[in-house]
Amino acid sequence: MRQMPTVMLVHGLGRHQSSLKTMARSLRHVGYPVVNWAYRSTRQTLTDAARQLHHAYSIVAQHADCIHFVTHSMGGMVLRRLLALEALPQLGKIAMIAPPNNGSIVAQRLLGNPLLSAVLGPAAQELRDPAYLQATCALPVVPTLVIAGTKALDVRNPTSLLSATFLHEPSDGTVAVRETRLPHMARFVEVPDCHTWMMNHPRTVREIVTFFGT
Repeated sequence: MRQMPTVMLVHGLGRHQSSLKTMARSLRHVGYPVVNWAYRSTRQTLTDAARQLHHAYSIVAQHADCIHFVTHSMGGMVLRRLLALEALPQLGKIAMIAPPNNGSIVAQRLLGNPLLSAVLGPAAQELRDPAYLQATCALPVVPTLVIAGTKALDVRNPTSLLSATFLHEPSDGTVAVRETRLPHMARFVEVPDCHTWMMNHPRTVREIVTFFGT
C-alpha cells in the first residue's frame, strides 16, 4: 500500500499549534499523518525558527517518503527561510494560508510602535522589509497553493480594527491580497474570512485537501 505523505503544520506570529488543530484534525480524517509543529514565534528571528523547523523536518524525514507543508501567516516565511538555508529532499507540496510573501504594509505601519515591536519580537520586524524577505527567503520550486483572505474588518481579528484606517485594498485585515502572491503558484484562492481564523474556513480546508490529493 502506498504511504500517505506526512503533513507538517507551521503556525503564524503570536499563535500556537492549537490554532491549527482543526486543520490537523481534517487532514488526519482523510488519512494524512500530521505533525503540528510549534515554535516561539515572538521570541525568534526567521532564521532561528527555520533552523528549528529543519530539525523537526529531519526527524520526520527518517520515516516519511514525502512531506507536505501547511503554513499560516508568518509560518510561510519561516518555511521559505528554511528553503533558502537547506535542501529538503522529501519535500512534496506546500499550502500557504495568508502568507506575507511580499512583506506587510500592516507590519510596516504598526511595528514602528516600540511597544508592539517588543511584544511581537524580531521575526515580526523582518516582515516590514519586502526587499529583505526576497533576499533571504527562497521561492518554492514545488507545487504551491496560496490562499488569501478577503474579510478586511472583523472583530475576531483585532489588527483589522487598526489597519482599517490605512489599508484600503482587498485584504484579510492583516495581509493584503497582493502581498500573499508568489510567482509560478500552482493555485491561488481567495477565501471570505479574516486573517486570524481563515485556516478554519471550510473552503480553506477543502482546497488544501484537494490540492494535496491531486
